[in-house]
Amino acid sequence: MSSVFDDHRDSPLESEDKLIALIDALSDKKLYSADHERIIDELASRRFRFSIAVDQVSKTYLTGLSSHSDGQTVDGHLAATDTQVQVQFPQELNQQISALSRSDSLVVEGILNRWVSGLDRLEFWGLTPTEAAAEPPDPITAVAPNAVPPAPPKTAADAPPATGAAIPPAVISPEETVAPQMSEAAGPGERPAPTVKSRAELVATDAPISSRQIIEYLAAACQVPVAQAAAVVDGFWNFLTDPAHYDGGRRALTLPHFGTFRLGLDHNRKTLLVFRSRSCRDLHDRLEARGDRPPDTTWIRRRNQAPAARHTSGSQEWSTGDVLTAARAGGSFDDDPIAIGRDQQLSLKRRTAVRIAQATQLDLDVAFRVVWKLIETVTAIMAAGRAPIRWATRGEMKRVQGPDGAQYGFRTYARLSSTLPVVPALERAASSRSQRFRAGNASGSKGCLLALSALILAPCFYFVIGLIRGVIDAH
Repeated sequence: MSSVFDDHRDSPLESEDKLIALIDALSDKKLYSADHERIIDELASRRFRFSIAVDQVSKTYLTGLSSHSDGQTVDGHLAATDTQVQVQFPQELNQQISALSRSDSLVVEGILNRWVSGLDRLEFWGLTPTEAAAEPPDPITAVAPNAVPPAPPKTAADAPPATGAAIPPAVISPEETVAPQMSEAAGPGERPAPTVKSRAELVATDAPISSRQIIEYLAAACQVPVAQAAAVVDGFWNFLTDPAHYDGGRRALTLPHFGTFRLGLDHNRKTLLVFRSRSCRDLHDRLEARGDRPPDTTWIRRRNQAPAARHTSGSQEWSTGDVLTAARAGGSFDDDPIAIGRDQQLSLKRRTAVRIAQATQLDLDVAFRVVWKLIETVTAIMAAGRAPIRWATRGEMKRVQGPDGAQYGFRTYARLSSTLPVVPALERAASSRSQRFRAGNASGSKGCLLALSALILAPCFYFVIGLIRGVIDAH
């Protein structure tokens, strides 16, 4: 159970007006993640009552509360500000929440969990939902007994086609050229589905790309809820920052045909995540060689039909050690399978998808398709070598100049740095370098002092010798 939830569930109930004022403060583009956290931490009460319009309802995949772990999540928006809102409800409300549909109005009482700056979204733990009361009907207008009701206004869509004019057929464009939509077309009274940038648009832009844009694209391209796409992206970053990969700073994690991650230290000896991609040219050539070949998902069916003992340990859980074993055995991050254990062959990418599916409780097919699309999309953006990618609360991937030409590096945000482990091997190496530097400076200073002394004493020595010779000659 979260201490924040426990501390504020009995706090005074705040109005929607105060929530809107809080949103205005959090929306300031000059603020950093630490500022957002400070503003929320300083709230006397995080318990709010507000109205939202429902966009979608899905199963809760990640939550900090055991009471909400098997519940339902409502994604919606505040009608007053159009701010995105996500509310997680406890399991006992599943029947009531599951009955909701898109465009329903809901009055929520919940505890504010956090503000997700990358998505500009408020996240709550729900307490009690109430369906909003229907709006009162318009007052009845007096109508003359024989009056004919006015016909509804005609629109261009109601007009018949001109004589001889052909009705154009519906055209479905490929995913790479037309931006997919987040959901079905909006019906009467529904909120229009937001337009999502296509992969071609993400690759072609020079403007910074946010993690929100990538998550929305993944959700649309893979036809999954945004919450599931975000859970996979979070799971992938949790995989990258797992300390077991780096062995206290002595090892690096290499994703073939993508790049290498390792831990480092900044000048203040804070731990950083260091990344160097393959050169942009190599990434481009890799994508050209792959073409548009979709991922092979038949292995998921084979894995589900296989016996329970899938590898030598006899456990169905794929640990970070299992993934590292695959990598060290020569496993590819793409489709080339390697044998691990007696009866299981999985590539590193597939094993990573298994790990994410287990951590997020997502269907393995969903996790694998989103992981695949995530890697392919980020690779395409880096291959173009144009736009930086800003991952909320984690860091920024941006183009740098490497020994083999342009490539992508990574700038670690302070929020991510604070979660990375202390790396003793790097600390010892830094201390050793510092000691050698100080020793070198000390020996250098001594050498300079001796040279200076020699320069000063040499003329004095010859002057004294000259005086002695003059005295001897005089006698």
